[in-house]
Amino acid sequence: MSEEIQTSEEDMSQIDFEKVVDDLMSGKTTLADMRGFSEEEIEAIYSLAYNIFENGKYEDALKIFQFLCLFSHLDERFWLGAGACYQQLKEFEKAVEAYSMVAMMDVENPIPPLQAAMCYLSMEDFDKAESGCEAAIHWSGDKDEHATTKARADALLSAVREQRETAHG
Repeated sequence: MSEEIQTSEEDMSQIDFEKVVDDLMSGKTTLADMRGFSEEEIEAIYSLAYNIFENGKYEDALKIFQFLCLFSHLDERFWLGAGACYQQLKEFEKAVEAYSMVAMMDVENPIPPLQAAMCYLSMEDFDKAESGCEAAIHWSGDKDEHATTKARADALLSAVREQRETAHG
């Protein structure tokens, strides 16, 4: 056993941690790549998390989505999944953080600001909820694939403004 530990320590000394961190941060690689996970394995894990979420087991799904976010940090679906779990668990600030990760990866995606707006509305932060709705409407534009998102954002924006008036009225 001491040989295994010694070998492990020798292997660790050969790793260029600065390069590893740089490659991870620049998107050149993921921990999944480094650990030898195949795309099929990651997809299977994602399918499991998605199905668990769909069955309403949000805490269990969250653990898997967190694993996926750690090991494959560049896949928006995993962050959306984590955000949705947090949202269902009423951990709205954490949900907004997860949705913000997606927004940073794809600023033109209208879904993260819409989901964040729902969280902000739940926290009664009407200004941020309104801003999220407006961003979702903006990024939806006239694109057919975002028509439903835009309609949801429009409806939520009306609800936000109504609730703001009620709260301040």
